[in-house]
Amino acid sequence: MSKHSLRRLIGTTLAASVALVVLAPAIAGAIVPAGAGTATGPVPVNNTLGQVTGPTADIATVANHLSYQAKSVTTVISAPAGLGLYRPVTISVGYGVTNADGINRITQDYNPATGTRLVFNFPAGDQLAHQQNIWVTLSQSTPRGGVYTWANEWAPTITPLYDVTLSPLTFQLLDDCEIVGNSNIELNWTNPTSSATADFSLGQFDSVTFPQFAGTWSQVSATSKLSQPGFQFTDTGSWYSHLIDWFPGTTFLPGSVSQTPVTLVPGTTSTASMVLTTNSGNPQECHAQISFHETYTLDTYPNL
Repeated sequence: MSKHSLRRLIGTTLAASVALVVLAPAIAGAIVPAGAGTATGPVPVNNTLGQVTGPTADIATVANHLSYQAKSVTTVISAPAGLGLYRPVTISVGYGVTNADGINRITQDYNPATGTRLVFNFPAGDQLAHQQNIWVTLSQSTPRGGVYTWANEWAPTITPLYDVTLSPLTFQLLDDCEIVGNSNIELNWTNPTSSATADFSLGQFDSVTFPQFAGTWSQVSATSKLSQPGFQFTDTGSWYSHLIDWFPGTTFLPGSVSQTPVTLVPGTTSTASMVLTTNSGNPQECHAQISFHETYTLDTYPNL
């Protein structure tokens, strides 16, 4: 074989070898040392990256098909099935905090048969919306034992969502509002989305339960503008509640607790119990205790 033919053969072999790792024209870029690959542009939520370059065609293929999603405290970074790669690509994701399972990094090889999903639930923290940091690294071994890498950072807004359940409300009269006979009670309440009035008659230490108060509110966040319940009650049969209507300019304010400005979230699972008092100017002042249970369930979305 002539020297000219040998040079031609070597040139052809090198070109074929380089073709295995050269990126497609739309994402063209040369092979670069490990760690030199970078993404171009920000990462949108619920979307794939735009055209990005990487140190190898395989890394660029995975990078251009990554999807970033966040809901409540759950984040999902995924790559779909069916990406044709020459050699395996590893997806490693680091998180800015350690979760309840003691995890702050997840690493998996891309699976062309099923795709790859890396699911992570952040701690709820103070239950308010906040940003978190996530670092994505793609890596691929070289034929000579080196490693090519590509890195990108994502800072999603984490907004904890809760299902909040209120139990039925129990009202117990602690002392008589009437000098003689049972007390005629008007109870007003507000729950997070509605209000109601109940009229009933009770003796001292008697109680009544209202299932109408109960309910569940889904996907509640600190910005949902839902408030904790509020209550007030009066004795509608009291001679004093009618007597003060005879004096012009006097307004009767049934006692106790008006709706609180405190939002439903932040909140914790607990039993709420409070003592209400009728109008303090009533000569026959009386008291009642109300109680209900609040259950907070943090929403996670593993199938996001």
